[in-house]
Amino acid sequence: MRIQKGILLLVFVLSYGFSYAGELVAKEAANYFNEGVLAQKEGRYSDAEKYFQKTVLMDPSNKEWSFLIASNYFNAAVEAQKRSRYSDAEKYYQKTVLKDPSNKKWPLMIANNRGVMFMEKGDLRTAEKYFLEALQMDPNFMPARVNYGFIVDKRGNELESIKYWMKVLNIDLQKLKPNSLILVQEELEKKEGVAEKAAP
Repeated sequence: MRIQKGILLLVFVLSYGFSYAGELVAKEAANYFNEGVLAQKEGRYSDAEKYFQKTVLMDPSNKEWSFLIASNYFNAAVEAQKRSRYSDAEKYYQKTVLKDPSNKKWPLMIANNRGVMFMEKGDLRTAEKYFLEALQMDPNFMPARVNYGFIVDKRGNELESIKYWMKVLNIDLQKLKPNSLILVQEELEKKEGVAEKAAP
């Protein structure tokens, strides 16, 4: 009986000790992550990379770190892109995917952002390629649908552009009734008449 109590006490102490040690490791990993974010914001990119590596080494079982680190790189890429630092943006987009390769949203969002990047540079052909790549991954991804619409607009074919935007906005001409259009016209005429009477 005494041996059993001793074993139970030992198991309790060890499990509490491991639990406490696990909490310390998680806190230390969080500290490294925060230091990495700060270093990246200050432009100390090699330091940031070291902190992120320590984060994962400290707490490799926590899969959340991959997503958080990738998110940080993605945000850094967007900021670089806003400042027209396209080579930095590209480097961060690549690191985003490397840090969290199982997340299928990254390639989708990055393809769209690359399209925007090339549109900003004036390379519409390459921009179109990236928007179509994103739409191939997810045909309903609205940012890529809208951005591709701008490419369609720039081609100058008004009919093609109107058809595209009607599709994106889910407007079906067959469902529009002429009466609806007449009622809208009548309302506009009423408002114009009221405005004319109110004018001095």
